[in-house]
Amino acid sequence: MKRLEIVLIGHSLTLGELSTELQDHGHGVRYLREQHALPGLTMPDACILIEDGSLDLSPIQPQAYGRCVHLSLRVGFDSILAFGLPRLELLCWHGSVKAQRLIVREWL
Repeated sequence: MKRLEIVLIGHSLTLGELSTELQDHGHGVRYLREQHALPGLTMPDACILIEDGSLDLSPIQPQAYGRCVHLSLRVGFDSILAFGLPRLELLCWHGSVKAQRLIVREWL
């Protein structure tokens, strides 16, 4: 298996668990939990950036992304309620802010 260089941005519990799992599988993980760590961010070529939307990514310079694959994880919900609580869904987007496409939509 190829060792991947992965950058995680956000402070959700899910990213913390993902970081542990990726490290256990031998991947290089850089986990940024605080907003002040973003302005000087540089990423290695051929890495994967995974973020959860909990931090503002605008301080990151566009050239910092390099050739990184960018995945955005979000949780949505069904606003049409027949009864009870709304149904949650996991959304995974691929691409930049200007050109994203939904690659996974899974009801939880």
